[in-house]
Amino acid sequence: MRRLGRRAWTVVGILIALSIVRFIYISYFREHKIVNGIYVSGLLLAVSEYEHIDYCKLLKKAIKKDSTSIRIFTLLEIYDAASYDHGEVIVDLIGIIGEDNFLQALATINNREKAWVEGSIEVGLEYGDNPKYKGKRLKEAFPKIYKFLDYDRGGVIEGNDSKSDRDSVRYIQNN
Repeated sequence: MRRLGRRAWTVVGILIALSIVRFIYISYFREHKIVNGIYVSGLLLAVSEYEHIDYCKLLKKAIKKDSTSIRIFTLLEIYDAASYDHGEVIVDLIGIIGEDNFLQALATINNREKAWVEGSIEVGLEYGDNPKYKGKRLKEAFPKIYKFLDYDRGGVIEGNDSKSDRDSVRYIQNN
């Protein structure tokens, strides 16, 4: 194989840089949406679109206090940078619907799901921009939820006997 010349390496570098810029644009600067005053980032929209989830439709149903939608929405397994945004949306959702409605929807979740919810809310509180909750921990921001999530962290994690999250999301989106 021939060695690449300086010009070829420059072209390769430019192509890599353009790919990175494109990824950043798609992930972070993609058009966002506002759903009932809740900011949904372009990254969150892109991730949910990739997973075939209508994130905004599910959020709208959760805001209307539909218990099944609240549960499914809260338990969406969103990872990486998008999980920060999702945590912030969950915090804002609780602020709109109230702790009691949120807890009513999650009354039957198991310990694994409680751990997921706790992590999502903590991330949303820590990194979210809502001035009402900025800098607060779960215990002071949502004391009822904190008490509910205070499960035996050293115990056995229960399995989930309900339909899969993806099936549940499809059910909500089709109804």
